[in-house]
Amino acid sequence: MKEPGNQLPERANIPRFAPIIDSDDGDTEFGEPNDVQFDSGLLRTVGIIAVLAVLIAVLLLPPVSILDFGGSDGGSGIVTKARDSMPYLPDGLVAMSALYDIEVAEELRGAATLSVRLSVDNPPNENLALYTFEDDRWQRLGSASVDNGSRVARGQVETVPATIAVLHRAALARSLGLILSPGEVPDAAITGISIVSVLAVSPLTDTNEVGLLTGDPLALDAARAATIADVYLGVTTPTTAARELVDLILGTPARVETHIGEIVDEAQRTQAAGVHLDYASIDVPRRDAFTAFVGQLDAALTAEGLGLVVTVPAPSVNTSSTAAASAYDWPALAAFADALWLRAPSDPDSYYEQLEAALATERDGGTDLSTVWLVLDRHSRERTPEGIAAITLLDALTRASSLRARFDEGITPDSPITVTGVNINENDDDSGMRWDETSQSVTFDYGARGGPRTVWVENRFAFAFRLDLARRFGLGGVTVASAAQDETLPDVWNTVASFVEDGAVHRELPYGPYLSPRWISPSGTIEGGDSGIAVWRAPSAIGVYPITLIVSDGVVFIGQEISLRVTEGQQEPSPAPTSTPTPTATPAPIEVPIVVATPEPTVAPTPEPTPLPTAVPTPEPTIAPTPEPTAEPTATPTGPPGPAGN
Repeated sequence: MKEPGNQLPERANIPRFAPIIDSDDGDTEFGEPNDVQFDSGLLRTVGIIAVLAVLIAVLLLPPVSILDFGGSDGGSGIVTKARDSMPYLPDGLVAMSALYDIEVAEELRGAATLSVRLSVDNPPNENLALYTFEDDRWQRLGSASVDNGSRVARGQVETVPATIAVLHRAALARSLGLILSPGEVPDAAITGISIVSVLAVSPLTDTNEVGLLTGDPLALDAARAATIADVYLGVTTPTTAARELVDLILGTPARVETHIGEIVDEAQRTQAAGVHLDYASIDVPRRDAFTAFVGQLDAALTAEGLGLVVTVPAPSVNTSSTAAASAYDWPALAAFADALWLRAPSDPDSYYEQLEAALATERDGGTDLSTVWLVLDRHSRERTPEGIAAITLLDALTRASSLRARFDEGITPDSPITVTGVNINENDDDSGMRWDETSQSVTFDYGARGGPRTVWVENRFAFAFRLDLARRFGLGGVTVASAAQDETLPDVWNTVASFVEDGAVHRELPYGPYLSPRWISPSGTIEGGDSGIAVWRAPSAIGVYPITLIVSDGVVFIGQEISLRVTEGQQEPSPAPTSTPTPTATPAPIEVPIVVATPEPTVAPTPEPTPLPTAVPTPEPTIAPTPEPTAEPTATPTGPPGPAGN
């Protein structure tokens, strides 16, 4: 295994889906129906031949094969053997294939797309996943899919496991909701969805009269065509004047009745399965009025066979000590709504403090927390002097990888040049990339000279800790905002699916050395750099040379580069070079020369959880124990966590 050290690991193979193994779709061209008369005996013969062809293809197909391994030859180097019996399966899991032991060449032990032969006809294509059985327990590796009429499931894995099987989750442990904008469709990697909310309409005022800003009647169609889940009409107050608008709606019985009628009409017009009501910033004196409004809305929707979910915000720390301090009466609202979607605080520093206090208060006050779903957002957060704003993962890592060179005169051969990470230079009072135990996320502080700023990075590590909060309080599900396909946001779907399907959460910390900046130059030498500042010693030959700064949140690696000119003599100071971020935030390394991948992994067993976990050498991040009701800190792994995108 390569040591991460100061040098970057070699670029790893990038997993991608390969072409379908069996491209026989069963269609045969016989001409136009009006031109040819078919003989029924011929059709029967053709049908028998087609069935035999499919059967032969299934029999000849290897039980497990590597469809794609980043350009390597996936057709060799793998040996599989089916076990005679299937180990005990937890309740709700059904075997779709045998359990296969895998022997694979060491060079193929990386991220790959695997195909597994199924042992059942007409397998379901919902809630299928690849699992491995090691250390007497089943562990989910990732979602799997089956082509229509096929008996082969395929899916991506971070590293080829020692055993593999395809299992179907017949009963989900938790519910999953998604929030989309009009016209968006859920990310294709998401499985087990119960409700999709499309935020399509908002109330509005016109000379103190309340109406509903109706949207496109087809706003829900894209989501409805992409999923079998129930698609709800999302009705949300605008970000400005929300409190005044709700006050106006609840001001008179006539306005309430009119508003409810408009919501029901719009739900029917858009053919929604229900309504998601997201009314923020309600004044505490309006608590009873809002509860009555929700009760009336529920009655009107129920009469039309429509469902209802209601968003409730987490009370602030100062108001969460008693249920009466909140404008949202959780027990009463839960009696009307199918589910309460709990919106988390926007400030990561107070996230757990506020949520844990609110959930404990509501639990003690009689709220059935199985009706509550925690809303998670894939966006990262940045605090500036103006407030806290949502940013993408790409934005966050682009800020972290910004760099510049410091020199007063021209660069001559063999001269030392200081290069710095603009926002992660610890010598300039920046914090550098680090794991923050308050927010349970990767974070960095910067901008001491231009105003303090903090970035909290949202990724699968942070999601696992948030899901663990939902598990500890027994919440009935989670809802993911910004759930459409977006390469600038993190891939968290396998982490979410494990929680939804199994109720399991594996809390991990990113591999520490990956959070340290890495510097690359094809010529010259780099000295130092771990603290965000390095010295580039120019080569002896004149020319233009790139220097690259690469940063990571423990999953994604993103780099920016500058080009410096080495000349024979002194020259005028050059303008500050322009940094160019790599345009991606996918879990696999980006397909550009300046992006690197993680070292090749070795397989090692995951240590058993202990009350106070001890870091052990393992290529996978250490899995934290899950005590009730609070979680102990997770030990930092001492080995790299596997292939890129793990």
